[in-house]
Amino acid sequence: MKFLFVHGWGGFSLAEWYFRAALRSSCPHDVRMHALDMPMHGIPGTDLLARAVGVLSPGVVGFSCHSWTIHAFLEAASVVRHLCPEAYIVFGGPQVGSVQAAARILDRSEAVDFVVRGPGEVALCRLLAWFAGAESLEEVPGLSYRGDEGLRHNEPAGGRGWTRGPIFESANTELAERLDGVTEVSYETLRGCRRSCLYCLYPSPQGVSLLDEALVCRELEWLCAFELPHLRMADSHFGGSAPRAKRLLRHLARVNRRTSVKIYPDLEHLDDEYLGLLRDARAEVTSIGVETTNARSLAAIRRPGVDRHREMVGALLGRFPGTPVDLIVGLPGDDPAGLEQTFRDVLDLGASAVNLFRLQIFPGTPLADDPPAHLGAGSIRSTSTGQVVSSPGFPPSCQAEVGRSIHALQVAAPLVRARRLRARQRLGSTLFDDLRGVDSDDLAEWAAALQSRSPVRMLRRLERLAERVAAGEPEEDRAAWRDAVTLDVVDHLRRVCATARRRGFRWMDDERPRPVSRVVLRLSGGRRAVWDLP
Repeated sequence: MKFLFVHGWGGFSLAEWYFRAALRSSCPHDVRMHALDMPMHGIPGTDLLARAVGVLSPGVVGFSCHSWTIHAFLEAASVVRHLCPEAYIVFGGPQVGSVQAAARILDRSEAVDFVVRGPGEVALCRLLAWFAGAESLEEVPGLSYRGDEGLRHNEPAGGRGWTRGPIFESANTELAERLDGVTEVSYETLRGCRRSCLYCLYPSPQGVSLLDEALVCRELEWLCAFELPHLRMADSHFGGSAPRAKRLLRHLARVNRRTSVKIYPDLEHLDDEYLGLLRDARAEVTSIGVETTNARSLAAIRRPGVDRHREMVGALLGRFPGTPVDLIVGLPGDDPAGLEQTFRDVLDLGASAVNLFRLQIFPGTPLADDPPAHLGAGSIRSTSTGQVVSSPGFPPSCQAEVGRSIHALQVAAPLVRARRLRARQRLGSTLFDDLRGVDSDDLAEWAAALQSRSPVRMLRRLERLAERVAAGEPEEDRAAWRDAVTLDVVDHLRRVCATARRRGFRWMDDERPRPVSRVVLRLSGGRRAVWDLP
């Protein structure tokens, strides 16, 4: 039997290698697995899929569904059904991981035969055994399908599910060949999450399952010896516990020489020792999950606040400047005033970079089960992928106010010196508040300039920002303001370029060389600020 696994990760899919390992260890039937990385941009993915289906004539085609792939994969499933009518089509992945989501997929698309909910290794092997005539559908854990009396949804697997053996090792020559030329690999030391945030896909009905620590250490050593450019730890909270996380960081410090390791730490685990181990291990923090500082919203989404970790977050941002803070716009219990206060709070923490996301309603989460119960009675508008555009707490009438606040935050975040200068000079006034009063067109232009891929364009546009901010100050302070903004922008450029270098690019995500290799900026009193492009 031929099994075609389709994903959209744009490089390396950890799920593919989990499935390969599970088939080797747990499937007694002869299954030949092939994988297709179906691009979401550029070359039409259906072209590659049609070719693969035509050449392989697979008996089973499985799609790993995420929010950014689900709609393309629904169309792709109809293509497979047309070209290969006898093939069984299976959907899995986090976007279809609940009974409600599985039911919607099966109702919406006749091309999809089965949906696997939750971790798929055990279910896949049992389902493939059914295809071979050696299993009953009722015994496949976490499977949704059409029965004689309507949709059937089997119970998920009990216990911890599949326990995997070694994957990242020299004996796996096929994996080693695939990793050649790959810039980033995902790896996890655990599954699940100990929290149960209202909107999140991470929680697992089995709770947190830790991968054998000795196996993790062996595989991390092999990956570092392979000298991958970038290793992303996909844990919901790295390591699972503070002692385990520190042991893994110490191990990375011993074996890692050239790989950039990104982790997402649990704020409960942070202390001075942890921060020192991060540096020793050549690790950096993916982001800091704040989401909101609004107490009412934190209670509504079942998430602890950042207040008790304020000192350690400040220390982390001091040692790793440029680490972004994650924030969500439109959370239950929040409103524009609460959002603005969150923005002020994260700036006070010392953040110089922010990841802003609109609230997304993921299938299978408590939020998706009853949005009005959590977002309030009234109109809720969301996109086809579940991104909330407006809600009772964030109605259309407040979107201009919210947009202005977001732009003000995007401009204020990298201007660290200017923020400190404002705090010293104007009691009770912040740069964020001042920027909210700026002309909307100028504010949008400056926010866009800070996201620009052209350093020259960025600097020229932000000269206006420096002049605009300095204009409201006494004459004797204007030079200091212009210098502060100029130096902040240069620091921002350096951080962006350092991140680009770690990820293997010359300038942000663009490898094309630039005609300018050095920028010299004149400061007050004849001083200069020099910035060299990488």
